[in-house]
Amino acid sequence: MGSFSIWHLLVLLVFLGGGVGLLGVVIWWVTRSARGTATPAAALPSVAERLRQLDALKAEGLTSEAEHARQRATIVQGV
Repeated sequence: MGSFSIWHLLVLLVFLGGGVGLLGVVIWWVTRSARGTATPAAALPSVAERLRQLDALKAEGLTSEAEHARQRATIVQGV
């Protein structure tokens, strides 16, 4: 058991290299598949649609006049 030949070293290097290579392939595959599963962000409604929704909330009495004015200014300012 005391002798350690070059063949032992080669076998050891092959096993270690194969393990590192396999680990690299697994990491590459996981990162690649994770990139492809991202869902695209939903598009924001148009300014006109947002203003219509805001006016509908005011008409239903769900927002005050001050809140309506503030939200309207925010929407228009973003244009």
